[in-house]
Amino acid sequence: MLSFNLSTRQIIALFSSAAFLAIVVNSFILFGADAPRRVLHVVLPGQAKPELELPKLKDWSNVNGDYDANLVNDQHPVHQRIVENDALWDRYQEKGKAISQNFSSIVLNYRARYGRNPPPHFDRWYKFARDRNVEIMGDFSMEEGSGIVGPFEQITDDLRPFWGVDPKVIRSLAGRMHVTREQEIRGVHIRDGAVSSLTQGKDEWPAFAEMIQSFVKDLPDMDIAVNKRSKPRVTVPWVELQELLKTEEGSRVSTEHIKNEFSKHLPGLWEDAAPKETVVDPEWKDISGLPYMSTAKEACPPDSLVHDDELLENKQLFHYKSFLKYSEQRRNNNTNTLIQNQNQSLDLCSMGPLISDLHTMLYLPMAVLNTHRLVPIFSEGKTNVNNDILYPSAAYWTTSEDSNYAYDDKYDYAWEDKHDTMYWRGTVTDSPLGVDTDTQNMQRDRLVRNLDADFLSQHNVTIFGTDPLHPNVYSLRPNSQDGLRNFQAAQYALDHTDAKFVNRVQCSENCDSLKGSSSDFQNPTSLAEQFRNRYILDVDGDGISARFRALLQSRSLPIKSTLFKEWHTSRIFAWVHYVPLSIEYSEIFSMLTYHVGYGNAEGNHRGEDWVNKNLYVQRHEFEGRLIAKRGSEWAAKVLRREDMEVYMYRLLLEYGRIIDDDRDNIGYAGDGSEVDERTLVPASSMKQADRQAHDKHSQAVRNLGNPILILSRCLHKRLKIQGTPFHEPDRHMMTLTSFPPGIPQTVSNIWSRA
Repeated sequence: MLSFNLSTRQIIALFSSAAFLAIVVNSFILFGADAPRRVLHVVLPGQAKPELELPKLKDWSNVNGDYDANLVNDQHPVHQRIVENDALWDRYQEKGKAISQNFSSIVLNYRARYGRNPPPHFDRWYKFARDRNVEIMGDFSMEEGSGIVGPFEQITDDLRPFWGVDPKVIRSLAGRMHVTREQEIRGVHIRDGAVSSLTQGKDEWPAFAEMIQSFVKDLPDMDIAVNKRSKPRVTVPWVELQELLKTEEGSRVSTEHIKNEFSKHLPGLWEDAAPKETVVDPEWKDISGLPYMSTAKEACPPDSLVHDDELLENKQLFHYKSFLKYSEQRRNNNTNTLIQNQNQSLDLCSMGPLISDLHTMLYLPMAVLNTHRLVPIFSEGKTNVNNDILYPSAAYWTTSEDSNYAYDDKYDYAWEDKHDTMYWRGTVTDSPLGVDTDTQNMQRDRLVRNLDADFLSQHNVTIFGTDPLHPNVYSLRPNSQDGLRNFQAAQYALDHTDAKFVNRVQCSENCDSLKGSSSDFQNPTSLAEQFRNRYILDVDGDGISARFRALLQSRSLPIKSTLFKEWHTSRIFAWVHYVPLSIEYSEIFSMLTYHVGYGNAEGNHRGEDWVNKNLYVQRHEFEGRLIAKRGSEWAAKVLRREDMEVYMYRLLLEYGRIIDDDRDNIGYAGDGSEVDERTLVPASSMKQADRQAHDKHSQAVRNLGNPILILSRCLHKRLKIQGTPFHEPDRHMMTLTSFPPGIPQTVSNIWSRA
């Protein structure tokens, strides 16, 4: 039998050291240089106590853990949407994180997906994103038909057509479109790695320059044309766009013999003399006051429903033809259809005939300068038929206290303290100025009116509901109205809705056309006042609604109706992070009764004064709170200012390549391994001075191998030698360059106390 000269204390100390070392090393892998501070705050069993700085929201904090116990597993159509999108969301995260596990994987996937090398300085972009703890960095798409893509896919979609345009022409347009003030374009000019000037709005436009300040040194000289108006500007006809995309496909090349840098001194930038043949007319056309669908349909495929002029006049015929053409989408003939696919709901080529007179952008757009030529203009939002280049709105970037769109947690309320109310406040920003027209077609006026008790007292709506004797049974079949019940909503609206305008600034004389109590204008309210309510509506105004980010960050549940795509559209999921609402608003009371509930499962003929005697909808408050929590948590990961910087960095690298005369021969040609080898341990949350030391230690760890494995081997070697005393490990086995900073001294201290 083997004999060992080891004391029990030394053996325990040895294994304790190994375990502690494993925790610390993994902490560095997870948290970078912030690990020592975080390890000190790990709560051991028996010592747990709530941290003082955390909000006191016991129910909110545990909402994920109570999922199975609290979820009402009935057959309500909203429940079905939540379950379906939960599963899709899980697959999205798995795929995104798998592709983003390291730089090599991201580069390999980029080449496979796009057929070309990443742009120059892609390695620098990756390090920039990694150091800011970006959640998902790879490019991918989900199941065919879902329309769900990775967080940077929008950049490729926006820039692909420009591969079919001469770089000199792109530079000339970008550098000169701002010159004429009437074109409503700002110019951002980058020279020698800095923002050299801002034109047409310098005093009011610092946000764009701030957004790119931390990486502008890596960008080539370029001019950026930024849309000053709230509506998109570019609509390239379908046939022309297909030719441009075909050119892009033919230009794809991935070779190792390329330069990882941009060309210098490109001609034709702003204030340079541009070759005569590159100076082209943007061909702006004022389409203000004209039906937008006549412009939009030119950008749609020939077989789209939008090309059937008869459908613009006959919505019932539209429902029928839509059902036949898109039968797999199960779009019912009823008027209470929940959004199943958010991307398809934004498709004007298929949905345009149905909503052509329900949104100001489509019905009677004001102040719209449009072009059919592909020009490089950056806009905050666009419809699916536009070819503008999306970027994060300046309203999202601004976080000052006087901002109308910045979220501050200290002004929010616990879910339990919020009212069971669907709330909206806003201006009449979508009403045409100086035009004698019916404002009832404007989306904000329709919203206020459709939630007005006086209006509802004369108009019944339909909701998804059940019989009190047969609760939770929704016999829904495709192309059927089963499960839909008439609902007298006036009293319910008084109890659970509050939607009002806050000023008359932009409706001019047309304010008087806002009929009923919906025309009662309220005093402006702060976001904090809105956060007293659980369910907050967000609808388009003159363009995008810039309050959406703050609503997502809050503890309330955003209910969003929009026509526009934004830079973040692919990052957030309907039914997972917010509730989508159609442009028609027909399902709005189905949404509200789902969350708040209606009636009594034992029947409505006694007790409370229920107006609708034979109607019951079970309350689903937990589901609303769950979606609100998920939205808030995810917004804190993917809609930060850091995420906007990373998006703009990637966008402008791609844009810089597009405008380069040598664009086919520049890019990142490596396989990513050199970056991965230098970054074994993430360098997040480090000061610049510490990152050099961090890289040195990380390389040493890589060269030596796994510290825990080495310690185990040492232990095995000592124990198998009979009669050999067990001493403190040799110092050469754990040198100061073998581990991340701080670990050797910690291990040494443990041994000295053993």
